[in-house]
Amino acid sequence: MALSSGQASKRGSLTLAPPSVIPTEASPSPIKPVQITVLEGRDLKGVKGDTPVTYVRAEYNSVILGDSPKIDVSSDGTVKYNFTTSFEYNLDGPNSLDDIAHKPLFLTVTEVLPKEKKQKEEKTVALGQAVVDLLPLLEGLCSFRATVPVHPVPGSPLESLRPDAKVFGISQGHSLNNSTIQLHAAV
Repeated sequence: MALSSGQASKRGSLTLAPPSVIPTEASPSPIKPVQITVLEGRDLKGVKGDTPVTYVRAEYNSVILGDSPKIDVSSDGTVKYNFTTSFEYNLDGPNSLDDIAHKPLFLTVTEVLPKEKKQKEEKTVALGQAVVDLLPLLEGLCSFRATVPVHPVPGSPLESLRPDAKVFGISQGHSLNNSTIQLHAAV
């Protein structure tokens, strides 16, 4: 039979003190989100034409953070992704400040190929990848925008684009080279 605080039994009594927090050497550091928004892609071209259906996959520290919706690229090669994802960091966790300083965010642009007759599953092909340095978040900025180049994978139609093409944008002062992606990162 369980006894509640202050309850007596025939053999004696037991009085319990309220629970207390035992201090540790270091209290756990707060967990904070890092939010990434992929805004748009520019000068994109697909394997099956100039107006492909594409999506962006965000990956950080070997973890897939998510995929944007599948969106048609316009005839001028632009696409508005407006895709937001996030990851959490803390001083002691798997995404520590050291990780943010040394591990980039990867954004992969993928084309969704049109289904052919009797094809059961959707086929995709990677067009290129952008690398985003998150170091500005450790340099005192709470958020930053940057436009980063998308590096084409071998055989990608992005290889043949003019040198000033862009795919991902995150205004951070990167030189524009090939396709680019624009994005916004914030803590």
